Amino acid sequence: MTNPNTKAGFTLLELLMVVIIIAILAAIALPQYMKTTEKGRMTEALSYLGELRSAEVRYYAQYATYTGVLNNLDIGATLQGTSFFTYTIPTATAVTFNARAVRNAVNAPPVAVCPAGYHVCITELGVVTGQDCQNVAC
Repeated sequence: MTNPNTKAGFTLLELLMVVIIIAILAAIALPQYMKTTEKGRMTEALSYLGELRSAEVRYYAQYATYTGVLNNLDIGATLQGTSFFTYTIPTATAVTFNARAVRNAVNAPPVAVCPAGYHVCITELGVVTGQDCQNVAC
């Protein structure tokens, strides 16, 4: 026979062990999650840079020079509406251009994932630099 005074349930120690195990699993999974989300944002930046390059090529076909002003391109307003990167064209001449996407400080990843303010660049030839979260000259 069972004792009617016996209560079923978990002890405090058992609940504490479950909480500790969940915390350990979260500590392992969170950095990988942050890296994965930053890779997605990097993919977004690369996509926008590709669009920017295409717009520069169209501009060059029409005016025989590249432009350093985003609003002169047919996608300028689209690029300015993004929140994770700021897009600029620091170098534009008659024969070459260099477009840059700089990671904004707002919503920036932890330094362990990517360094603050890292940037990605693309040239008129489609050469991309910095897509591995490194601050390389471009």
